Amino acid sequence: TILIVPTFDVSRVIFIRLIKKMSISSPDRNHIHHILIDAGLTHKKASLLLGFVNIFLVGMMYFSIKLIGLYTSISFLALILLLFIYLFFIMNRRFDAIRIRIKLRNKLSRFLSFFTS
Repeated sequence: TILIVPTFDVSRVIFIRLIKKMSISSPDRNHIHHILIDAGLTHKKASLLLGFVNIFLVGMMYFSIKLIGLYTSISFLALILLLFIYLFFIMNRRFDAIRIRIKLRNKLSRFLSFFTS
């Protein structure tokens, strides 16, 4: 469970790159960390959020094993992972549109700063 967030992130990014017919080692900003930063969080806040999500999942898994057993807990974790996969694929589409707007805004501000300086 400790490696669930990074494993999920890497798997998701590799899958996205394969769908886009890119090399799996090519750089892009599809990692969860970059998506959170592009959404407006600082580097520190994005890292803390991912850390807290990871701690929450580890704690939830630990207590669910104690309360309901190993196999039920693994099934519950698999269900949560499927939910995360669904949510992040939806969010990735929305963040692609946001990234395009950010790039256009940055180009426009550079263009306008050329005339104002």
